[in-house]
Amino acid sequence: MPKILIAGMGATGESVAQYLYGQGVNFAMLDQRRDLPAATRLKEKFPEQKLFLGDFADVNLRRFETIVLSPGISRKHPEVIAAIDAGIEVI
Repeated sequence: MPKILIAGMGATGESVAQYLYGQGVNFAMLDQRRDLPAATRLKEKFPEQKLFLGDFADVNLRRFETIVLSPGISRKHPEVIAAIDAGIEVI
């Protein structure tokens, strides 16, 4: 089970994924767009990593130790606030 969630799979999120993958770190990815244009490419680049598409509420954020937010996702998002309140590291 991955301990790191990358939230937002635009250019920054994909760059973070590439770095973690190169380091051999297990992670999961989340993008709020259910029709993410890069979904197929991400699944091909990172085949062992889980890709969630949809709302934060669709994923149990409390199962992660760290959430890496892409710049397009606000720390004021209710699910992000709940994760912070639960003691999850959000960077």
